[in-house]
Amino acid sequence: RNIYKAFASIMRAAVEWELIDESPCRNIKLPKLTHEEGKAYSESEVRLLLERLSERESPEKRIIVELAITSGARQGEIAALEEKHLNPKNNTIFIEQALVVAKKDEFEQVRDGLILKETKGKRKRLVTISEYVMNELLRWVTMKKYQLEQLGEERKWKEHTFLFSDEYGKPYRPDSISQWWDRFMDRNPDLKRIRFHDLRHTSASLLIEAGEHLKAIQYRLGHASMGTTMNTYGHLLPGADQRAASH
Repeated sequence: RNIYKAFASIMRAAVEWELIDESPCRNIKLPKLTHEEGKAYSESEVRLLLERLSERESPEKRIIVELAITSGARQGEIAALEEKHLNPKNNTIFIEQALVVAKKDEFEQVRDGLILKETKGKRKRLVTISEYVMNELLRWVTMKKYQLEQLGEERKWKEHTFLFSDEYGKPYRPDSISQWWDRFMDRNPDLKRIRFHDLRHTSASLLIEAGEHLKAIQYRLGHASMGTTMNTYGHLLPGADQRAASH
């Protein structure tokens, strides 16, 4: 659909400039846009997941997963979080930027193969998380800052204090998080296999199951419209409708 829209735009311009008489895109019927239903963990499966992380993975990886589930943030948004985005007074994180892997290195904004940019659709949002996860993040960032301060001139990305970075302060590539997750899935075959991105679906599905309003879920996920949220998670609503009937 996106390729068609771009091509049709070019053809419309060609007609306006009188380079062609008629657009070949006229009367083309496109198939309906479908949304793939993401997999998600149930509450009991989340408990088992957190147990495995505590037993077998580093505290950093456990915090990344906890944050993904409790905030519903995208992979690139998590990778781009900095200390300045944490507000312990009201347990909120400010999601305003994302890291993406650069496809080419000729752009000025590319650094270490990464581009730090605004969130998808430039939709900034303030997301409340639990006090427990906030305290975990604060303890983590305190240790991270101490390690980075010892580096002196060896430190990279000096103007940023990313929550999740290597020992020199370079933020993790978003795809490296999903690569680690795939290895974690391989090492824990008793866990239902889902993608890292499906932790975002898990966040939404648990909120729907708890009876949270779709408008609040739309905001937390950073969707442009309620329609996107409905198209993605509408299949989870029959259970919510039954609860509504009982109330």
